[in-house]
Amino acid sequence: MYYAMTDHQNGACILVSVARFASRLLAWILSRTVGASVGFRVGGWKCLRDVVVKFKKGSVESISVGELRLGIRQSLVKLGVDFISRDPKLQVLICDFEVVMRSSSKGTHKTKTRKVRTRTSSQGKWTMLANIARFLSVSITNLVLKMPKAMVEVKGLRLDITKDGGNGSKLNLFVKLHILPIAIRMGEPCVSCDQSSNSDGGGCIFTGETSFGCEEFSLSCEFGLDREVGVIIHNLDIACGEVIVNLNEKVLLKRKTSDASSLTDKAVVNSAVVKDSQRKQSAIVAIIKYTSMIPQKVSFTLPKLDVKFVHQEHDLVFENNIMGIQLKSIKSRCTEDMGESTRLDVQMDFSEIHLLREAGTSVLEIMKVVVISFVYVPIEPTPPIKAEIDVKLGGTKCKIMMSRLKPLLQLHYSKKKKMVLREEISTRVKPQSTASKAITWTCTVSVPEMTFVLYGINGLPLYHLCLQSSHVFTNNVSSMGTAVHLELGELNFHKADEYQEGLKKSPFVVESNSGALVHIVRVSLDWGKKNLESSEEDSARCKLVLSIDVIGMGVYFNFKRIQSLIVTAISVQSLLKSLSGSGKKTSQSQGGRSSKPSGKGNQFLKFNLEQCSLSFCDETSLDNAVVADPKRVNYGSQGGRVVISVSDDGTPRTASVIATVSDDCKKLKYSLSLDIYHFTLCVNKENQSTEVELERAMSIYQEHLEEHRADAKVTLFDMQNTKFVRRSGGRKGIAICSLFSATEITVRWEPDAHLSLIELVLQLKLLVHNQKVQEQGNESMEEASSMRDTEQKKSASLESGNVDRPKKKENIFAVDVEMLNISARAGDGVDAMVQVQSIFSENARIGVLLEGLILSFNGARVFKSGRMQISRIPRASSSLSDAKLPAAITWDWVIQGLDVHISMPYRLELRAIDDSVEDMLRALKLVTAAKTQLIFPMKKENSKPKKSSSTKFGCVRFCISKLIADIEEEPMQGWLDEHYRLMKNEAGELAVRLKFLDEFISEVNNCPKTAETNDCTIERKATCFQPQIYQDVYIGRWRKVRLLRSASGTTPPTKSYFDLPIYFQNGEVSFGVGYEPSFADVSYAFTVALRRANLSVRNPGPLVQPPKKERSLPWWDDMRNYIHGNITLVFSETRWHILGTSDPYESLDKLQITSDSMEIQQSDGRIYISAKHFKFFLSSLESLANNCGVKLPSDVYGTFLEAPVFILEVTMDWDCDSGTPLNHYLFALPSEGKPREKVFDPFRSTSLSLQWNFSLRPFIPSCENQSSSSSMGGSTVVDGSVYNPTHKPENVSIDPTTLNVGAHDFAWLRKFCYLNYLPPHKLRFFSDGLVLEFPEFPDQAICHWTE
Repeated sequence: MYYAMTDHQNGACILVSVARFASRLLAWILSRTVGASVGFRVGGWKCLRDVVVKFKKGSVESISVGELRLGIRQSLVKLGVDFISRDPKLQVLICDFEVVMRSSSKGTHKTKTRKVRTRTSSQGKWTMLANIARFLSVSITNLVLKMPKAMVEVKGLRLDITKDGGNGSKLNLFVKLHILPIAIRMGEPCVSCDQSSNSDGGGCIFTGETSFGCEEFSLSCEFGLDREVGVIIHNLDIACGEVIVNLNEKVLLKRKTSDASSLTDKAVVNSAVVKDSQRKQSAIVAIIKYTSMIPQKVSFTLPKLDVKFVHQEHDLVFENNIMGIQLKSIKSRCTEDMGESTRLDVQMDFSEIHLLREAGTSVLEIMKVVVISFVYVPIEPTPPIKAEIDVKLGGTKCKIMMSRLKPLLQLHYSKKKKMVLREEISTRVKPQSTASKAITWTCTVSVPEMTFVLYGINGLPLYHLCLQSSHVFTNNVSSMGTAVHLELGELNFHKADEYQEGLKKSPFVVESNSGALVHIVRVSLDWGKKNLESSEEDSARCKLVLSIDVIGMGVYFNFKRIQSLIVTAISVQSLLKSLSGSGKKTSQSQGGRSSKPSGKGNQFLKFNLEQCSLSFCDETSLDNAVVADPKRVNYGSQGGRVVISVSDDGTPRTASVIATVSDDCKKLKYSLSLDIYHFTLCVNKENQSTEVELERAMSIYQEHLEEHRADAKVTLFDMQNTKFVRRSGGRKGIAICSLFSATEITVRWEPDAHLSLIELVLQLKLLVHNQKVQEQGNESMEEASSMRDTEQKKSASLESGNVDRPKKKENIFAVDVEMLNISARAGDGVDAMVQVQSIFSENARIGVLLEGLILSFNGARVFKSGRMQISRIPRASSSLSDAKLPAAITWDWVIQGLDVHISMPYRLELRAIDDSVEDMLRALKLVTAAKTQLIFPMKKENSKPKKSSSTKFGCVRFCISKLIADIEEEPMQGWLDEHYRLMKNEAGELAVRLKFLDEFISEVNNCPKTAETNDCTIERKATCFQPQIYQDVYIGRWRKVRLLRSASGTTPPTKSYFDLPIYFQNGEVSFGVGYEPSFADVSYAFTVALRRANLSVRNPGPLVQPPKKERSLPWWDDMRNYIHGNITLVFSETRWHILGTSDPYESLDKLQITSDSMEIQQSDGRIYISAKHFKFFLSSLESLANNCGVKLPSDVYGTFLEAPVFILEVTMDWDCDSGTPLNHYLFALPSEGKPREKVFDPFRSTSLSLQWNFSLRPFIPSCENQSSSSSMGGSTVVDGSVYNPTHKPENVSIDPTTLNVGAHDFAWLRKFCYLNYLPPHKLRFFSDGLVLEFPEFPDQAICHWTE
């Protein structure tokens, strides 16, 4: 027994000695060949301890092994269903395996030439390697890989290799790799790691550590050999446990790369194209080569992936989770039209995806993702590689949380970028490659439902967006490049609180569009390059086009929704401003910047909206209010302009806004809608053009006083077939050319809609103001004020230095509108309408042509023009101004009318219409002031000083070719005019009877009258403040304003001052006693038009007027009071017809006056008439011959009076109580301090003195140019000719005044004078003022007599 033990020990010693010798031999060989030093301890014949290998060069610095042990065991690897390999295995057990990598040194690496190996040698080596490897099994415990900036730790690793196919025909290797938890840490080491550190890596500390951890990793792979390809992988199965990845901000840092200068030569561009095609071809060959290395079947499973991002500087922590990751791939061979190819079927599944997760809530959640792809790799490199990808997403939710986006925005704005000023580099158009694509792919993404929720800073949900049935189709099959087609199904945008209320009301059945803020039926989007026709020489060019089609869109607003949108927008704006720093942006001028497009991005945009409905529902208040109503009075020289804010009793002067509904209804609900049909927008970036087409747009205003009943419905706006085109100017000096055209535009103004919108604007202004104050605070307001001051200084400096600015190019705006209708409820009982049949202009800045212009009130036409042109002309500046300062351009306006028709409709109270319109404007102003005082009473800050305008308004000139003014007569009166001859005797008898009756009544009621005297002297003072009374003015359907107004009328009559010369080519005037009925009609028409009346439809009834304390002034005194100045009428030729009978249809018996040129001058108290070649013609001889039945020869007729120059001067002198009849300052402010009860009587004329001065002068030419009405001593100057009664010019022929008179002429003149002074009878018994009133008919007729 002893000897046996001794033999055993001797054998062990021998084995140990052999092992030591072999190890030392191996160490010596490594040191000689590799240049490494090896150190170890022998722990037995099959065990080595403390093995350390240090390399002097290479990427590996050292390898250390705590213990290396060899062993033999039997394999139990399962190769099939019922087969388990039981081959003996050489088991290598390694403990504490550590590899230390050396930091890489930058330098040039020599490329080694790769020897081509034959397939026979590869197959032999594979067979040898497979036979050897099947007996090997490796197990490593505590594996550590140390790198300069990373460290990998593996607790356990096991590798088993087995062989299948012992017959030699198919030799496959089965490799199984099983790794226990893996940990990877990356970062900058702050403590050096020595080799004596333990396996847990505690000796190494990394700053800014990034880690990767996997609980378990299992890999099962089957290798085989193919005679043509070589080593291939049949099946690859990878299973991982849960993976945890921790990242930090160091991952986001980018290495600085030096900028290399780029060449822009054409040769370089062409060579780049060639290299690109070669690169694509080589890529295809490489892909085909490496396709054979792809396993036949691949299976990858990862139950959970957690990615955590930590930004230590900004204290950010974000978690991301992906669960249920599965990848399956199958490789097969298929044959297509392009030839034989390799097909890869790849399917990837994700059960759940959570991104930016914190506290159990994720920003993006996707419950199910399935990606199915088919890749076809051809065997030959000629055809391209094809890929078909189909992505299906399950329930997708995106929660946009401002509280989580804020740190990310801070991180974004914290990056400071240096500003580098570079010269402008001309953009180079990238040539389109004609080579075939290396890879052609198609991708389809389908999402059944997507939900987006926006959260505020406080963490509460604000908006909810639901998108159903979304599909994305994209490919690069076309030669144009990548094309994308997107289809979005039903889209609903809600407020979050309204959406939750809808869920509470009906938790099981919820309509998607119920209570939605925005509802869209379907959206289609196309993006890609297309061949579009161009206006240039090349007929077609490839452009990047973005086309969007929207079908069925509805936007539903109310004040709460608008308030939410504004508050959110201001909050986001203030957040971005606070994150971006002080918010101040330094503007630097970029000289030489080209206005041409760069050619990048979308070059053509097309947006098509089939139908859209925008509606706004809200309520307006009908509360009573009291508002200040100051009155502005002009006292002229007695005090100037004064604002009276106190009444006579000392109380403040106010007006009351009163609701006309009951006190229970203080809120009026209304809705405003805008419907748009077929809207198209096209933007061409290359041509810098924009085109908009609209089939119809209509806006409707509707009111609801009760809950479910519509009270009123008004169409405010209706526009049809509208087109707008905007292009860059093609001609020199023109910047932009624009065109607006429409077939019909209808606009309606309503006071209720106006007030509702005013209240809405005030509420929005208050909301924006409060929100800005809340967000910005006092410091921001101070910054805003300082910025405002700096802007003012900058504007001032710019104004001072704007002399050297280049001349601004002109913009042309053309207009073409076929029909325009503008109507308004201008007052209570007043409807105004303006209708234009055509509006055309090639440049609206210069002029506009109007055709068919009609102005009407209450359905009665007042003004009509067939064609009218309104244009402006710059006036040449004659003043010598400073050449350094830009002179303002004065524009004169010219209105040219081809034919103008002015009509006074029958019984249309024009003054009452004017009063109602003035009341409406004043009431609107008061109601607006009341609402402003109630809602937004804040005073407006001092705005910027107004810049002096570069244009000034000059004068207005009217050029009218044909002017017609008519008065619509009474319908029955027209019938009487036509049958005048039949009723002549009856009318005369009735006139005599009426005369006797009037005389009898006057004798009975005759009583002595006392004349009122007034000793006060009227001084030249301004208009006084008239007595005030309260009046109710109804505005709209729900309000009235009780305001103070003048007791005598709305506005005192306006005084007119003329310096008006009017020139006529020829004039013809007719007058006769028979025209008295027509004059009576005209007088009555003006009486009706100028009288005060009540047109109110809300408060009908007669107008209550204060009792008149004195009679009105007659028309001659009114003319003397209100019309002043000089009016001159100049005729080139005149013809006067004065009838000699009372028959208005008389054509023979008349007095006729003709002249060549005539001038009529009118001034205060004076009329001056001068005429040349003045001729009188009497029809006395013709009347005598007609009565006797005798026919006179044609040469008997002659002039009664012929004078070369005729002068008539009429001087008028009135007597009145004031003693100064020409003192037209009638409405004086007396010394008593209040208006007198009777103010007309001092100005009323008591007598009139007329002085008629006739002068018949010969015509004497003279070279002196003097005034026609001036006098020089005893001589008189008329039209440049001087007439002296005592001296005659010598050697000048004088045409004398000729008078041809006979007995029949005296008889005819006597009859003519009696006829005009004492008319025989009145043609109409109601011509004095009693006029029959009949209902109004639309027929109009000019006041003339026809037989």
